[in-house]
Amino acid sequence: MATTIEAAEQFIAMARHALATGHHRALIDNLYSAVELLAKASLLSCPDRAVLNSKTHKTIAARLNRWSKMGNADKDHSGLLNKLKDMRDRARYGLDVWQLPDDDATQLLARAEAMLAAVKEGAPRRATR
Repeated sequence: MATTIEAAEQFIAMARHALATGHHRALIDNLYSAVELLAKASLLSCPDRAVLNSKTHKTIAARLNRWSKMGNADKDHSGLLNKLKDMRDRARYGLDVWQLPDDDATQLLARAEAMLAAVKEGAPRRATR
């Protein structure tokens, strides 16, 4: 779990840099990667081999959505992952003009940072270095 959280922290750091330089496409891509890793880290506390061995984006998102509907995860975390997934496709692969207002970009980063803090807070001590 610690390695997964550390990886998420690196993607959030790059998202901060992307926001500071106005690279909103990179911001979204990095935030999506970070939030997906944080979702996986939060789900690792439950015995689920599919989460542990998942190689697809769908598995993590589906498990987090289900976990959040049961009240075991913050609904904002699953909502953020879903929103970033939708935005990532347009930001990364879209050939048309794509823009994200600075206020929206700042808010997305703040939500990801709040998720990071919550996942770290909920992780067993041995899982955070």
